[in-house]
Amino acid sequence: MTSSNAFLQRGDRHPPPEVAEVVEEYAQALGLQAGFDDPPKGWRPPPRDGRLWCINDAAPIPPKLFGRLPILPRVERGAIFGHSLPKDAWTALGETRRPGRGTFIRDDDRLVVAEVKRTACYLSFDLLSWPGPTAAVVLRKVLDAALVNCGEVLAVGSTLSSDARQLAIKTLAQGTMEADAELARQRDREARETLIEAGKSHASSRREYLEAEIASLERNLAEFSRRITTDSRRLFMCQRELASLEGDDGEEPVDFAAEYDQIRAHQLVHELTASDDRFIATTLPLTAIFEEESIDLGRFEIKVSFDGDVRITNLTRRFWFYDHPHIREGVPCLGNIQEGVAKLIGTYQFAAVTQVLIDFLQLVNPKEWVVSAHYWRVQGGSVSHD
Repeated sequence: MTSSNAFLQRGDRHPPPEVAEVVEEYAQALGLQAGFDDPPKGWRPPPRDGRLWCINDAAPIPPKLFGRLPILPRVERGAIFGHSLPKDAWTALGETRRPGRGTFIRDDDRLVVAEVKRTACYLSFDLLSWPGPTAAVVLRKVLDAALVNCGEVLAVGSTLSSDARQLAIKTLAQGTMEADAELARQRDREARETLIEAGKSHASSRREYLEAEIASLERNLAEFSRRITTDSRRLFMCQRELASLEGDDGEEPVDFAAEYDQIRAHQLVHELTASDDRFIATTLPLTAIFEEESIDLGRFEIKVSFDGDVRITNLTRRFWFYDHPHIREGVPCLGNIQEGVAKLIGTYQFAAVTQVLIDFLQLVNPKEWVVSAHYWRVQGGSVSHD
């Protein structure tokens, strides 16, 4: 900090060192004396001492008439020159057409950020609520814009020639670009380090949780067969996630596109559709061998829900409530393949599920059927009495 003869501070709050250094740098480069003012009542008459003044969150006229009636509007500003403001600093002085005012300075968004009158640059926002490094860059940008628009007014007390002042203004602007770029790099470094640390911390906690969860799920699968579909899926997902965290490439992720392509390529699948929680395969006409005779069972719609539910409907040769010798009202009696089907669904092996169910439909077992396959010998198509 230079002596008070070169730099003056007024108001109850003083600028942080970074801001004071900017004011002094601009004053020295332009051959001026400078000051920083933070008027407690939000206004200060234009100074006449020839100094370059930066007056914080203020105007050259009272913001209220008789201290009560608002004259200058307050607006919300979330960013200035592309830099985000702290939430508690979102209010700023708005633009007004009141006669006798100075020259407005605008940022890249064409919004008023300052007003120049005589040798004072009145900031329309509270710079002192910003972090010091960001406040310094924003002040530089405001001063650069003010000097481009009102350089002769602000630098009226300069000891430099006009050409020297123009060169100084260009040099200061170049310094602003460098300071802005360095601030952006610093923010990137800080954000990157924060993300890395947060990610490592979360991954470590997640790893401990997954290891405990896997052990619990393995016990559950051995004890509760009724939860095979749900727990198989959870075990599968947790193992995949843990393998990813550990960097283990031995396991490949489920390729749902490949599952779709395999089902669609099945020679007995006519159509395949899907929704958020299931897929539906429509077959070509299926046949089965019954008493050494090939019988036409019809076309089937196979619905497989991702939660393990299976429904099979006969589309062309349904008999009463029966879709198939082993299916009543869409509910298949899967017998000893029930557990295997549930496990395949739980591990997203949809193509294998489709193959198993089509094989199931093409077999009839008199010992396990719910209605005789004899009815599918009926000539002339389906028999329906809905």
